[in-house]
Parts: sequence; structure tokens; C-alpha cells
Amino acid sequence: ISIFFLVFLQFVGVVQQTESLSAKCSVSPRLWLGDDIVAPETVELNTNQLNHLSVLRIKEGEEVRCFGANMGEWSGRLELMGRRRGRVVMESEIRAPQLKNARKIELCFAPLRKKRTSVLIEKATELGVTALRPIATQFTQAAALASLGSHPHPAAIQAAEQCERLDVPILENVTRLSDFLDSNTTIFVCLERQEDHVPHLLTVLLEKSFEEDVVDAAAVLIGPEGGFSDSELALFKQVTARPNSTLVPISLGSSILRAETAALSALAIILAVFDIYLNPPNKKKMRRPHLRLQSRVM
Repeated sequence: ISIFFLVFLQFVGVVQQTESLSAKCSVSPRLWLGDDIVAPETVELNTNQLNHLSVLRIKEGEEVRCFGANMGEWSGRLELMGRRRGRVVMESEIRAPQLKNARKIELCFAPLRKKRTSVLIEKATELGVTALRPIATQFTQAAALASLGSHPHPAAIQAAEQCERLDVPILENVTRLSDFLDSNTTIFVCLERQEDHVPHLLTVLLEKSFEEDVVDAAAVLIGPEGGFSDSELALFKQVTARPNSTLVPISLGSSILRAETAALSALAIILAVFDIYLNPPNKKKMRRPHLRLQSRVM
């Protein structure tokens, strides 16, 4: 079994989940109302939402689906109140509010150029991250930090509306790298071009997944364009050497990946392992294949 097989299984799981929703959900557009809102009888739409429906050529009386973490998903009808005002009148519940996600996956990244950051946020949202944390490193460009935009990020909202999830991942405030490393969460930091041997992410996950203390929360840390500085690499070594350190240096293979490619590759591997090995349909039937797999994944 290779990395690609696990990623393929993750993809198949997403496709099957989407197909299972098709019986309840139509092709009508979805609008995110916010994760703190409980289902109202009516909701007045803002200018951006009205423009979005106009671009999709949604007419008055047609179905619009509205969703949020606390309200679930509801079907409603569009009512127009003049040229610049409109609302959705709720009719029926499609999906109940989701329980708090026990699996927390945080993507920590040094912001890239504007378009590349938007693509990264969009794809990470589709994969299922629960939080997005920009990290300020020595090589992070000031322009990239300034281009992050509003919270939540528009790319995250659009991706959530497209991929049928009920919530939108939080875009946290920019955090300095040294402050972030004090976290209690397991942090997988992607390091390439290292003289010291760094284990592959899949190998590390398969070893951790069968320990008594199962990893149910993790963060992926991706460096900026050009990589981490020498002082930051030295800091990683210091933190890793501490007792009970949660920082885990990992590799993603022999290729040197672009930042956004590395982030999405790491997320796909983590989500595949979490879904297949940590949340199987019947845990009693799960074997311990990591000893056989470990020799094949390097």
C-alpha cells in the first residue's frame, strides 16, 4: 500500500459522502450564513450574496439552500424586495446541525502570494481542515501577510458552499513561529533538504495511530517560499529535544514540493490515515498493518 493508495481511498470517501448527500440536496445554490447563527425563519441577504445569486441567474421563488455549523442546512425560497434587497424564507431542514468535530486538523502556513494563498485556503477547506493559521517566519513577505484579507477568508466560504460541508474553517490571526511552537497540539513540520534523516509523514502516522493515546488533533506546519531560515531550523531542533515535545519533523518524499503542494499532500495523507485507521466502521476487525507497510514507505 502506498501513499497514493491512501490518498485515493480518501478521495473515494469524499466522493461517496457527496453522493450520499445527493438524495437530500439538489443542485440549487448554497449560501453560508455564519457558524453562530441558529436557523431563522427568514434571512435577509447582503449585497455579495444577492450578486452571487444574480450571477447564477436564480430567480424569485427558486430554491436556495442556507447552512451553518449551528443551524445545519435548510431549503428556502428567494424573495426579492426591490432591486437591491432580498431574503430567503426557510421551508424545510435538509441536514441537522453537526456535532462538534472531534477530529481537529489545523493548517499552519506562511502566507504566499495572494492568488496562491487563496488556492491553498480553498483546497484545504475542501479537504476538511478545521482551522487556518498564518505563521510569520523570517522569509515571509510583508505583502503576503497584508493580502490575507477578511476573516473568514472568501476562498474558504466559497469552498465550503461548493463541497457540501456545514462549517467554514476559522482563519486565525497571524502568529509568530516561536509563539506557535509552544502549542500542546501535535505539530507535523515539513522539512526537506535535511542532512539528518527525517521520517516520512505516513510512517509517523501509522506508528502513532495504534498507540494507546490516539492522535485526534494535529497541525501541519508549512514553511514559506524558500524554506525556513537556519535559525528557525535550529529552533526546531531545540524544541524537538525538549521532554514531551509535540513537534514532529517529517518528510513528504524525495521531491522538493512547492509550499501549497506540500500542504495539500500532507493534509490528504493525514485525513486518509485518520479516516481509515482511527475511525474504522468496526475497530475490532482492524489489523495492525503498519509493520508491513513501514518497510515499503520511505
